[in-house]
Amino acid sequence: MRNAMSSAVAGQATPVLALENVSKIYGDTIKVKAVDRLSLQVGVGEFVAVMGPSGSGKSTALNLASGIIAPTSGTVRVGGRDLAQMSEPQAAAFRRDSLGFVFQDFNLVDTLTIQENIMLPLMLRREDPDQMRRRSRTIAERLGIEQVLDNRIYEVSGGQAQRAAIARAIIHGPELLLADEPTGNLDSASAEEVMSVFSALNEQAGVATVVVTHDARTASWCRRVVFIKDGSVYSELYREDSQRAFYDEILNVLKLIGGGAR
Repeated sequence: MRNAMSSAVAGQATPVLALENVSKIYGDTIKVKAVDRLSLQVGVGEFVAVMGPSGSGKSTALNLASGIIAPTSGTVRVGGRDLAQMSEPQAAAFRRDSLGFVFQDFNLVDTLTIQENIMLPLMLRREDPDQMRRRSRTIAERLGIEQVLDNRIYEVSGGQAQRAAIARAIIHGPELLLADEPTGNLDSASAEEVMSVFSALNEQAGVATVVVTHDARTASWCRRVVFIKDGSVYSELYREDSQRAFYDEILNVLKLIGGGAR
């Protein structure tokens, strides 16, 4: 385990993501501190899992990283840019162009085909239709779902739907990929398939990826796990060679702080 402040990548002057002494408080009369002076950095090409018990602040941290919510105090930077200094139109453009999102419930549009769902970020940028189709097919082939591009959401498996969601999240070339419980609605076999896709994308494309999960098996695919308890970083683990050994280490920490295992 390493201290939280060691999470900066050596020699990396500008992390892709930096949460600097961030706190988030909800409520006026009754105040709830969801995140408490949290500091975390993610460098270029890192593959990081964030874990912790229910209510520990891990999903709030992800929402802060995306700019969906603003911190009560502290600073959130992506690519060196302070999200709090952006106007709402700038923030919307930033989320559209620089971030990719993958959710537990896929968040696909059931009235669209798989290919149309994948192309959505490019549609929002009004890119050339022929180019959108070519790029969506290339990514679909890469993720092994080219055979279901013309299907609707209800005509594909959960694993295929999540692969489509991943394809949509990366088609515009984001600098940061954020995933919130991406295997939460999948059976164990589909979950393994989806995490192998995340791992391959991280290794091949080098996109910085942050996965919030309660599942130790999901986290064991990542190269680093950050454990959050009571809104701040409790500890970190770095993976060496053995995924199985890393999984066991993750379970040991979860036993200390509580939280899912599976």
